[in-house]
Amino acid sequence: MIAPTLWSATRDFLQGNAGLPTDFAALLPPSPATRACDAPPEGLSRPVPVGLAALAGTATQATHELCRAVTDSGDRLTWRSSYAADDVGAFATGYAWAAIAGPDGPLVAPDAFVSVMYVGPDLTYPRHRHTPEEVYAVLAGTAEFWSDRQGAGWCRAGDLRHHLPNEWHGLRTGPDPVLVLSVWRGRYEKSEIVEKAA
Repeated sequence: MIAPTLWSATRDFLQGNAGLPTDFAALLPPSPATRACDAPPEGLSRPVPVGLAALAGTATQATHELCRAVTDSGDRLTWRSSYAADDVGAFATGYAWAAIAGPDGPLVAPDAFVSVMYVGPDLTYPRHRHTPEEVYAVLAGTAEFWSDRQGAGWCRAGDLRHHLPNEWHGLRTGPDPVLVLSVWRGRYEKSEIVEKAA
């Protein structure tokens, strides 16, 4: 079960962030019910990222509490990949994500999907898109993010990226990993990939 501190830290971080689209924080219920999540499909389960604790130690003052809550809950989250190597090359095994809340749990948020994603060093998340509107919030580390609407730019802890429905976007890390909170308006769906990473 997810620790209550992780949800309260997630809501506090998002509600206190002036860069978030105005109604995103309202999608997050204050006291969500819990629901057991389905196990990842065969071959897509991932362990707790090895570098998670060290990376969370690089958080800023604004992201420290949430990073600590993610680390403390790390072994209670269900880490997975959405892709096989045929989809995205080395990225498939070099990253992992875990759901925090959504219509299907583990905390029930009927109108949003909230997850945390760890991306290891020197990886590229290829250009992809999905129907739900999305906000990425960098919690620790750095990465270069790009999208058709916003172009490219390096982001660090505390920075946000906002993607409209079906907006092509992607990211790449340098020598350091990155930890990202993702908030979707709506239910999880596997993203459409435009090209396979090396």
